[in-house]
Amino acid sequence: MFDQLLKTQMLDKFVAYLESVIHGLRQHQIEEDSHAVDFLRRPNQTPVEGAEIQNKFLDAVDVKMATGTGKTHAELEMAVGMCRPTPEDPEGKRAIIVSPRIGINSHIGRTYTSPQGLHCDPEDIGIYDSTRGDAERQHALNARYLVTTRDGFKSLHDHGLISPDPKNPNYRPLVILDEADTFLGYQMGRILRGEEGLTKEQIEATPLQDRQGYVQNCIMPMFSATMYGVNHHLLGDQEGNPHSLPLVPAVRRGLLARGVKSTAFQVTPDDAEVAAYVQQYWREHHNEQELPNLDEGGEQEAIGSLRVAEKFAMDRAVINKMINFHSQHVDSDIGSIRNFPTLVAAPTIRSAERIAECFNEVFGEDYAVAVSGNTPRENVRNRQTGDLTEGLDSIIERFNDQKELVDEESGTRRRAPRIVIFPDVLGRGVDIRNATVLLSCRNYMTPTLTEQHLGRITRDQDENFFDMFGCDKVAVAANFNLPGIRPWRFRDITGETVVYDDTRERRPAETKPAPLPPPNLPETGEVRSIVTEEQWHQLLAEEQQIANRGGVPQGWHTVEQAAQTAELPVEEVTRRARNIVRNKQYTLGGLPAENGEQTVPGSDLKRRHDNQTILSDTVVQAWREAAQEAHRRRTAGHRTVEDIAQELGVDPAIIREQLRKMQQRGATSENLGETHNLPPEARDQLNRQEENRQRDDRPDRTD
Repeated sequence: MFDQLLKTQMLDKFVAYLESVIHGLRQHQIEEDSHAVDFLRRPNQTPVEGAEIQNKFLDAVDVKMATGTGKTHAELEMAVGMCRPTPEDPEGKRAIIVSPRIGINSHIGRTYTSPQGLHCDPEDIGIYDSTRGDAERQHALNARYLVTTRDGFKSLHDHGLISPDPKNPNYRPLVILDEADTFLGYQMGRILRGEEGLTKEQIEATPLQDRQGYVQNCIMPMFSATMYGVNHHLLGDQEGNPHSLPLVPAVRRGLLARGVKSTAFQVTPDDAEVAAYVQQYWREHHNEQELPNLDEGGEQEAIGSLRVAEKFAMDRAVINKMINFHSQHVDSDIGSIRNFPTLVAAPTIRSAERIAECFNEVFGEDYAVAVSGNTPRENVRNRQTGDLTEGLDSIIERFNDQKELVDEESGTRRRAPRIVIFPDVLGRGVDIRNATVLLSCRNYMTPTLTEQHLGRITRDQDENFFDMFGCDKVAVAANFNLPGIRPWRFRDITGETVVYDDTRERRPAETKPAPLPPPNLPETGEVRSIVTEEQWHQLLAEEQQIANRGGVPQGWHTVEQAAQTAELPVEEVTRRARNIVRNKQYTLGGLPAENGEQTVPGSDLKRRHDNQTILSDTVVQAWREAAQEAHRRRTAGHRTVEDIAQELGVDPAIIREQLRKMQQRGATSENLGETHNLPPEARDQLNRQEENRQRDDRPDRTD
């Protein structure tokens, strides 16, 4: 159980910080952080066996704040307030901030270091993830505020670099979970709850409050816009924080867009097989009169099969309905919605690409663009062809500001994308303030993903919004669903068709141009040729294999499974997987293709399945063989420190000390020669060893 005196000290420090004038929080953020402190101050009670809702018995608190209300800033100021050095606590404390994705880490880092950010020394902040070099990760381990991902947290825990044991030097008393509802997975939950290494019998025999995990031994604030299931899964049914800031009250208080409107359409797909499958599945698994209400599985579709959901989203009748709505709907506040940056939520990468293709057929090239986890973060230029692949950051910036792209090297220009289609990558933690319209052809199974996607367009407008569009931002969201089923819709989140800001004047568009004439769209049924009958039955067979194997198709591995098979760190497998692009050619080992080599498309080596990356057995086995060969080369012909010291006539301790310092510095072969405490022959020997080690460790070795 967490030290109650230490808890009081940290909470008192944070309250004093909130009462000061040095933080940058707004009033609603102060209120939510203050409510969290009040909840944490409550004494812990003994759980009552069999009670459906337990009284507070852990020093953890859920803080629900709508997307766009400054949740990230509020959680980071909490870390600073509790952990910064003060005259009463000159050493200060250390914290871990855990986010669900690498992209959110960058957002957290910018919040810490921006001029309007937090009041702390930049040296106190460190980010630990697979995109950081050795020196940066080493710095993060020593930093006061360690920012990492779920995978990074697990890796650090597995290697003993963080610990829930207060006696361990790597213990940190504050653990903050960003987007806490994404931490309900099996492995992460076991680590947080202190169940790792325990048998089922031991878990049943040991009450949650008596285990030695992070929720028992740390203060754990958990922030998210969607808290469905968090207290049940992570905190053993501990009661929730009674205070929150949901989306609708945030709109009414003037913290988000000037208004939110929602509508829904039922679309009968041209593909009768999809419709028949859906109706059968729904009759067998759901009550047609009620919303599905599961605590987890928000990435799933209400129609039960991701493959069928993909076929529905790719059906020409569905795409035509979205195109018609986009081109013809005139809103009473903002006018024609086609004039505004529009997001489209799709279930899979392939369906996102197909939807973009169809919109571009109607409105012209580059009008719509599909993005996914395969989209590089930064612009990439092909050295051979000179072609520019635009990165996600550039796409989002141009989409938000409606700017064209000018490629000065090639002289080409691309108009600003009016529509961005996404399956997953924009679902959380991405700030696109001018995105105003959302069209979704997903059939949501839980409120979690429904609300997260709606939150993509409800943020307050940028300062330039009125100048760009001639009105204030009122978000418009539309669901496109199958008839006869009842998935979650945006209106279920808002509770009303229209919600307005009650505090600020709303300036509507003065002129509302007439809608475009109905587009000359292709006949329905065209898209069915994309998936042949043979492929369809193959997909059904694959689904059965997936069910039999617990979620992963035969011959494929999750990143964690691939790391275990290839005997590589999870971070290294993640890095290699990120470098594989689906429409480029690679060797069987996942390396860029060269002349004369056998190659396969990246889609044969890496795919997305159930919103996670999976890797083919071919590339995983190639990595395993390369790792084993590298290990053999490293060990063959290498000598011990003592043998080298005896040959050079120096003390072995000198060599060990220099090796340790070089490792801490992340030294390279170019600067290893600067070790001044060794004679020249010893330095030369160490340089040769390091060069050989780095050569053998390179993941792109082909010999």
